[in-house]
Amino acid sequence: MKDTLQKISADMLRVYESRIAQNWDIGLFFMLTAGSRLKIFREIRNRMDIALQSGKQGEPDYAGAHLEAVVGDFGSGKSHLAYLLARDAKAGIPDCLLMNFQMTGDRKLPKVLQNLLQTAQLPHGINPFHKLRSKFNLANNANISIATNIVRECAGSLDARFADDFVAALRGLNVDVDGNLAPQTPLRAFVDQWIGRQDHRKAIDAFLGILRCMKGMEVSSRCVLLIDEFEALEVERPEDYRHFFQGLQDLHDDLGGRRQGLPSTFIALFATSTFLETAEAALPSLFSVGDRLRAKSEMQALEKSEFLALFDRYRSLCYLAGKTHHIADDEAALLSAEKAWQGLRIDQRRHMRTVHSTLRRLADPAA
Repeated sequence: MKDTLQKISADMLRVYESRIAQNWDIGLFFMLTAGSRLKIFREIRNRMDIALQSGKQGEPDYAGAHLEAVVGDFGSGKSHLAYLLARDAKAGIPDCLLMNFQMTGDRKLPKVLQNLLQTAQLPHGINPFHKLRSKFNLANNANISIATNIVRECAGSLDARFADDFVAALRGLNVDVDGNLAPQTPLRAFVDQWIGRQDHRKAIDAFLGILRCMKGMEVSSRCVLLIDEFEALEVERPEDYRHFFQGLQDLHDDLGGRRQGLPSTFIALFATSTFLETAEAALPSLFSVGDRLRAKSEMQALEKSEFLALFDRYRSLCYLAGKTHHIADDEAALLSAEKAWQGLRIDQRRHMRTVHSTLRRLADPAA
């Protein structure tokens, strides 16, 4: 029992100490310390389960697309919520094709679709392209032409070379031990050529062609798309982000039933409240709640009690995980926590690294 508790504590501690976590805004504090955020998490997961029929073995009874938004100010916990939803979807939704992406770098829709595909994973960290290659049994050269014909049927009106190139990319697939695509794998080049460098319509068609293959070959009948930092589009010209919105609406409608043979899909956008208002004004048919947008969840600002709770939890985790043999004095911990809280009140976007180092010193002064 003690060994099990220590392992669980060590796993939780790794989340707090991870490089990504240290660079996240103060949202990382929320989910284990605040009931209201746990409530939002549960509500979204419930809607995800309903939309994807997670409790049903095999394919859902219907295909469709469910779109919702999570909004809040910077540092309100949106990125952490996206992380937890992704982690939970991978563990709790059967044959779920998960794509989880933060909008950084190129913000054109084809590039976003390209980046989403490159993050794709199935439960237990299985790479979906690796599983698709196994389903086609491409190790046997006699199956190459059969696989090419299947892909051609899934690709619809796309150029016939799409099927040839996709099968060739699958044959040269290379993934690491975590199921991620290797940097120089031919599949990355394929996705860049057929999606990242295309116009909206061709990129969407190629993206959907791949999803149709995934479903047709029984790789996945459920799909979750999580797009974080959606407000990154606000630096674009209004005509550019309106063009992005229209493309996103086309993708939603295709997934929602306009195209056949696609997986049931849950889409969540994570953005600041002000940008979602801008998006709704630009394209109300997509972003108005009650139209295509099914729900909107709002993350509230961090409260002091939640922040102080993190200190207590972190110190306990360090102790239980065997990182330190004592827990810092309560009075000293409270003084340090108060000082860190005041700093966060001044700069709500302060990264977690400063807080993390403070916590480590509290847990083990010798560290």
